[in-house]
Amino acid sequence: MQYTLGIGLAVGLLTYALMELDWEQAVKEMQGVNWLMLLLSLVAGLTSHVLRGYRWSMLLKAAQSPVPPSNAFAATLLGYGVNNIVPRLGEVARFGILVRTDNLKIAAGAGTVVTERSIDMLTALLMVGFMFLFEMDTLLNLFAEQGLKQPLSGVASTWLLVLLVLVGLLGLYVFYRYHQFFLRFKLYEKVYGFVRQVLEAVLSIRHLERAGLFVFYSIGIWAMYVTMWYFMLQAFPLTAGLNFYFAFLLTNFGTLAMLLPAPGGAGTFQIASAYMFMAFGAPYGMGYEDGLLLGTLAHLPHYVLNTLVGGLGYLYLLFKTPKRPYSEAEAALDDLD
Repeated sequence: MQYTLGIGLAVGLLTYALMELDWEQAVKEMQGVNWLMLLLSLVAGLTSHVLRGYRWSMLLKAAQSPVPPSNAFAATLLGYGVNNIVPRLGEVARFGILVRTDNLKIAAGAGTVVTERSIDMLTALLMVGFMFLFEMDTLLNLFAEQGLKQPLSGVASTWLLVLLVLVGLLGLYVFYRYHQFFLRFKLYEKVYGFVRQVLEAVLSIRHLERAGLFVFYSIGIWAMYVTMWYFMLQAFPLTAGLNFYFAFLLTNFGTLAMLLPAPGGAGTFQIASAYMFMAFGAPYGMGYEDGLLLGTLAHLPHYVLNTLVGGLGYLYLLFKTPKRPYSEAEAALDDLD
């Protein structure tokens, strides 16, 4: 159901974006594109993938399931390619393929992916937090223009939070009070064992051999994201004069758009770009329509690239000789039975 909703969301938003697009202006922008800047944007995007693959290999090594950085990189590319087709499935695909090629333990793969995404979420929250800190008035004006209001009163929000906390505490009590009883059931025992292995993999970040390098990769990934959009802004005549800070803002809006389960951000990124230009484009004589145009033109090259390199990553891993027959690798799935 989630996948159907995600694909439907992307189709709906893309249809809207294409219907609202100024096609005459779009043709002019494509005719005047700076191919060097476009190429540099794609290189920056691929560099972020390289850093992500190498960072993931460090986590896998710390989780006692080492995978060569080249394989982790190829699996990362596969994940992006799959996400462009079926939202969120790429995270499963990228460690699933390594079960076949590198004897990766499923729990280690899942746990390290959770760790990696948690770090990304923290980084994104920090970046969005800085944006709100320095651009609060502009963002509040944007919300006001769109008629966005707080859905719940302060009192209602407080009671909802209290209710969620109480439910969570009740769940913990039931778990600790009846854990030994539930262990009598084979299904519960296997699920509990798998979850415990995943949590051990998540916490394996404590055993990183080169924490400084890991931090460098993490910062580099997001620096490449901002650089990627900066070069993309420079690639089109309409936005060639915009600065690096504008690319930082676009990265934040794009990150928020990726929270929605649309394949590869299709549709959601275009709309996020439009609202970002509405909020911050006025000093440059630009607004909603310009953001919609830029979002459509800028998103397409990266979407195509990620889809293509995802296929290449799959082929690279597919033709590698597994360390053991695939039938044995499949036996590792017994942890989930």
